[in-house]
Amino acid sequence: MVRPLHSETSCTEFSKWLRNNGGYGKPLSSSYDSGFVTTNVDYMWKNYRTGNFLLLEEKRERCLPTYAQWEMYKTLDSVLRNSDKYYGFHLLVFERSSPKDGRMYLDGNEFTELLLIKFLQFKLTTSMYNSYFPEWTSSKNMCDNKKIIYERNHVT
Repeated sequence: MVRPLHSETSCTEFSKWLRNNGGYGKPLSSSYDSGFVTTNVDYMWKNYRTGNFLLLEEKRERCLPTYAQWEMYKTLDSVLRNSDKYYGFHLLVFERSSPKDGRMYLDGNEFTELLLIKFLQFKLTTSMYNSYFPEWTSSKNMCDNKKIIYERNHVT
């Protein structure tokens, strides 16, 4: 089901069209029965010199992806993991909106700005680049989009 937009400033004309079926008044997925869901990936981060790349989903205000988003990210991850240049899918959650205005969590672990920079430069240990899909993302009854990540002592 296509979820309503939370912010008009973060959508494009096409995303509005998808949610309103091109102005014909009925969304392309007006119920769960239609089977259609949509999401975007915030970042595909790549070093064009080495070819190393990763997928990064950004959430602000301590929000988490929805169940449908997790499922689509898992689909992408399953296709990409055949590449030795793929450094996984990762979730970056900001307490507020950026590394400058609060805490941040990468894959459920509190991170500093310096560690985030090293992570993005592919300079951390290989295990830091394992795709992040916590077990609780497999449940349709998991958190809604307002679940506070840092209230879980350690998300994994």
